[in-house]
Amino acid sequence: MTNSNRVEHASETWLTDATVFEVNRTPAHSNHKCFTHDPQSGEYSDLTQSLDGEWRVEIVQASDIDFNEEPFVAENFDDSAFYRTQVPGHLQMAGPLKNKYVNIQYPWDGHENPLEPNVPENNHVALYRKKFVVSKRLADTKTPSAPRTIRTRSVGTICAMSTAST
Repeated sequence: MTNSNRVEHASETWLTDATVFEVNRTPAHSNHKCFTHDPQSGEYSDLTQSLDGEWRVEIVQASDIDFNEEPFVAENFDDSAFYRTQVPGHLQMAGPLKNKYVNIQYPWDGHENPLEPNVPENNHVALYRKKFVVSKRLADTKTPSAPRTIRTRSVGTICAMSTAST
């Protein structure tokens, strides 16, 4: 399945353009579970691979992200200085971010007055990285025309994702 309209690089103008509501979005599809066998009732799919575990993460200011370069998605990007954290987890509880309570101001309070859809300049973003190899079971069941899907259940936005062949 080839999409000739696929966008390869993000654009920061998307954040303030109300006409942009989807980019590289997967078309609506069935969310049925797939199996390599006739499953029993309530059985989990045997065609999944968990990415839980240690991930590398860096906290940066949103204004410091270069949407045109996106160096952090390159396979050879040096992430050795990134903080290591367990996923699933909370960055506030793991240490790299402070907890936000009702009586704690956000970094832009009193400095900026961002109105939707503008993003505050003084606002952190977490860049997550994890290298993994698709399991043999999944690789062996993939047909050339079938897409692979990576689901992130607790991530609000993915700006870029890089994949490498094995």
